[in-house]
Parts: sequence; C-alpha cells; structure tokens
Amino acid sequence: MRVLGFDTTTDACSAAVWRGDCLAAHRFETLRRGHVERLVPMVTDVMAEAGVGFETLDLIAVTTGPGTFTGIRIGLAAARGFGLAASVPVAGLTSLEVLAAAACATGDQGRGIIAAIDARRGQIYRQAFDAAMTPLEAPCVAAQDAALPWPGRWQAVGSGAFVYGALPDVEVREDVRLPDAAVLVAMAYRRFGSPGEEMPTTYPAPLYLRAPDADLPEQV
Repeated sequence: MRVLGFDTTTDACSAAVWRGDCLAAHRFETLRRGHVERLVPMVTDVMAEAGVGFETLDLIAVTTGPGTFTGIRIGLAAARGFGLAASVPVAGLTSLEVLAAAACATGDQGRGIIAAIDARRGQIYRQAFDAAMTPLEAPCVAAQDAALPWPGRWQAVGSGAFVYGALPDVEVREDVRLPDAAVLVAMAYRRFGSPGEEMPTTYPAPLYLRAPDADLPEQV
C-alpha cells in the first residue's frame, strides 16, 4: 500500500510516504509560519525519495485539527486538491490521535495518554485515551487549570502537555510535542491497509473546536 500523508495543523510542517509495510520517506520542520510555501516542496521531496507518483498512490492522509485555523485549512485544501487531481481517496485523522499514537508506540505501555495542544488564551485542545488507545472522551477545549476526571497513571504529550506537569502520576513527554506525518501514514496504513477494508468516500472535514482568534469586522 502506498500512502502520502502530511500535517500542517500546528507549529510544524511534515510529510511522509508509506510504501508496502514500512515508512519510505519523511520530512519534518518546525516553523510557526510558511506552511503553504513549504508543503508542496516537502511533498515533492518525499514522493521522489520513495519513488512513487500520484498515479500510484492508494491513499492520501491528512490531519484535520485541532490546531491553527490557517494550518488546518492549508492541509485540507492540499489533500483535497491532490485527491481530486489524482482520483485518490483522502482520509482524515485528528492531530490529537496522531500525538497519542506516537506516545503509545514509544512510551510506558501501562499509562493512559493525554494528548494536549496549546490553544492559547488559557486553554488547550485535549483528548484522553486509555493505554490501549481507546478514547475516553471526544476532542474538546479545556481550561489549562482543569483537573483530570480520571484516576490512574498518565503520560501527557503535545504542546499543551506542560499544564499537567505538576499533577501526581503524570509523566510529561518532551519528546512528543507536535504531530508528525510519519505517525500519520503508519496509522492510515493500519486503519485502511487490510484486505477488503473500505477506503474513505468523502473528503474529511476540519476539526476546529473553537471560533477563530481573529476578530471579525463589524457588520454595517
């Protein structure tokens, strides 16, 4: 199976290609702005390195948010454009799922996972999972001082994980801060790569969770 995946939802831009049963190419850059300028060259690089073309792809995977509004829109628009041009299905996974999957693969297998993205304004985007990656809640907006409603041992990942650093039994993972397309394509392969598994038939929708930070002009 050949999967192209990319993420532009937070303070990073990444792209990756999964070919067969392994990661074939990967790029990751930390940046606050400039995702739209970096994404296409990054996609071009990973596809060339992996030796695949759009006509040979089985699936395109993209993160749907939460994250920055501009970043979410950039990724989804690119995925839709590539998908339409090449007649390739597009799958969407949340940035919180991708963070949690990275933690699950590399962390303490006995701990639950809190994926948290700094949403600023005293808030985080959050989703909690048990140690087997079963969601315990839907993606949500939470106050940075909100208590965890679940007992147990946890690992917190993402740019918002710092808010749980003072809590007992919570390990804050500094090595998993931003979503990465390398994790995204592996997840897409596991989810859609089994024989007979149905591919997505509609384009993914954005997951914003909160209204834009920018003030809209007053109506006259």
